[in-house]
Parts: sequence; C-alpha cells; structure tokens
Amino acid sequence: PANLIERYVRYSEGDPYEQERLDDWQQALQSTRFFRGAFVTLDAEGAERRDLPGGEVELPVRVQVSESPARRFTSSLSVDSDHGPGAEALFQQNIFLGLPVAIETGVGVNKDRQRVFFDVHLPPTLKGYQDSFGVIYEHTDVEGVDNQRYGLGWKRRQERKGAGDSRVEYETQWALVAAHDRTKIDGADDFTVPTLVGTWQWLRRDVDSKYDPREGFLLDFGLGAGITLDEGEPFYRASLRGQQWWTLGHRDVLTLRGQVGKVWSDTARLPQDFGYRIGGARSVRGYKYDSIGVRRGDATYGAPAMAVAGLEYIHYFTEQLGVSAFIDAGDAAESFGAMDLHLGYGVGAAFVTPAGPFYLDLAWGQKDRRLRLHFSLGIAF
Repeated sequence: PANLIERYVRYSEGDPYEQERLDDWQQALQSTRFFRGAFVTLDAEGAERRDLPGGEVELPVRVQVSESPARRFTSSLSVDSDHGPGAEALFQQNIFLGLPVAIETGVGVNKDRQRVFFDVHLPPTLKGYQDSFGVIYEHTDVEGVDNQRYGLGWKRRQERKGAGDSRVEYETQWALVAAHDRTKIDGADDFTVPTLVGTWQWLRRDVDSKYDPREGFLLDFGLGAGITLDEGEPFYRASLRGQQWWTLGHRDVLTLRGQVGKVWSDTARLPQDFGYRIGGARSVRGYKYDSIGVRRGDATYGAPAMAVAGLEYIHYFTEQLGVSAFIDAGDAAESFGAMDLHLGYGVGAAFVTPAGPFYLDLAWGQKDRRLRLHFSLGIAF
C-alpha cells in the first residue's frame, strides 16, 4: 500500500534538499519485511521539475520498491545433543486484510519442547520500533519439570547502528506477557499460576561478524518484573552477559564469556522459565542440558542465583575448519554464597557448512565424572 511508503517520509514539500533524509527514508523501507529492495532518488529529468526564482529548482522524489513475496512457507530440521532431532514449520503473510501488517504462525517440535504460536507484526515506526503481538501454547519437559503454558504478549524491538561508520550495533527489547502455567514436578507438589511479566533487555554488539565473530565484544543486560495474578505475589530478575573475542595471529581466536543472574521472589510458584538452570552445549559443557539448578522433589528446578564463565581457544586450519580447547564453570543455586562450581573442560571442532555451522565438543564434567559429547546442526529449507 502507498501509505506504507509514505509512512517513513521525514520532510515536507518545499524543504531544502538533504541527501541524508532520502537515505534515511530508503533505509527505513529496506528495514521492513515488506520489501526486498528500495531506492529513493531525486528525479532530475522528470516532467514535474520546476525552475523557481533565484535559480532554485524543485525536483520530485522517485521511490522504487521491490516487494517481498506476499506469502512464504519455510521449514527446518535440526539435531543437537541437548534436544535430539527437531523440526519447525513457519508460514508468513506480509499484507493482511489489505493492511500493512504481517502475520506469522508456526509450530516447532523436539523431545523437550513443543510449541504453536501466532504473531502479528506491525510495520516499523520512524524511530525504528518494531511492535508485535501474539499468542502461544508451549509444552516443555526437562529434568523432571513438566510445564504447559498458554500466553498472550506484546513485544517492542529496536535496532540501531552506532554513529558514523561504527560497526557497533544496539538492540533494545521490551515485552509484556500474560500467561497461565500448569507445572508438574517429579516428587513434589504440582501447581498452576497465572502471571503478568514485563521484561526489558539492552544489547551492545561490537564484533567483526554477527554470526561468526572472531574479534570484538558483546554486552547484554536484562531486567524483569512480574506478579502472580491470583495472589498478588511479586517477583523480579536481573541478568548480565558479556563475551570478548581476541584474534591471535593469523587464524587463532581466544574468547572469554561470562553471565550472572539473580531472582528475587515472594512466591514458591515462580514461572518455570523465570529461574535459572544451566548445563549443556551453550552453557557448562560436560553436563546434561539444564541439569544444574536447585532440587525440588526429584526434579531440577530454576534457581534464584546463577553464574557461568567460559574460556576457549580456537585454531582455524582454514576459514571453514577449526579445533578448540575450552573450560567452563558455573552453578545455579539458592544464592551466590551457596554455589559449588561445576567444572567442564575438553576439546572441540567447528565446521562452517553451507547449511549452517556445525559444532562438536567432547567435554568432561568433573562433578558427574563422565564424558559427554555436545553437538548442534541446523538446516533451513
């Protein structure tokens, strides 16, 4: 629709020419999911050119866009050591009922998690805010905690670049979710809890590559606050995550990562995903996925305090093949003072393939005194 293109006009008719305004308009159009390409230029030879007194010239602006497909269906297969084989299907429609809004619905399945969702995405605003609304049903069953969730939520996301030619990128996200959880815990009392949770997240990324970083720094800070809707019990959360990459020599990389989190709660019916559980391929290697937390009955439940750190050295033989040595440490416990660190260390390999990166790590979990193989592969088609 024409009003979608006009939505991002940042000048009035008769304003002095500024190329930056046209560039901003073009970038705003390209940032939406509705166009594959956009070009905003002055039409110097157009029939609507007007010569004004004093040697000034009034020129029309030409906008050319290439629309994205109105409908799109995608699917993907994945396999990893944490969740086993998985599949996901996604349907997207860019114009809904003649309005410049996009709908997205999908289903995802693996042995630990099954979900169905429906989202509505509004076009970005002039300031780059991307709003969406959605509903979800999700079932998870991990380490003795079986949870079913029905949720309704809103999310606002903003991405922006640093000043000038800086490679720094910022992402800010706000979300508000009303949910109803039914939680079954092996060896402990089951419960249901309706909640309203608001979250805020800020990320700063300064890396040489977003998807395969080998130099730079990332910082991620998050806050959350919620309340049980039946009893009025509040709960809060704060988390901080950082990672640094250093390029050593021609093909070697050293990376250091760390993460801490804390929950304050007046309820024992904390939503299952609000506390912290760690362990697995992307956390502390050498341990089962989400197997480190507080014990409730015979299950591992989300803990109020979490700390994780990892150090890894990678040597790349080629741009597609590398080997690594690493050590991870962390715990999720009732408090930071009660932590008893779980150590995991080992060696790994990374393969960059056209289908996506494939990671293979062999890690020894010192507390479990056993060797575990961690791997992940994703293929989209």
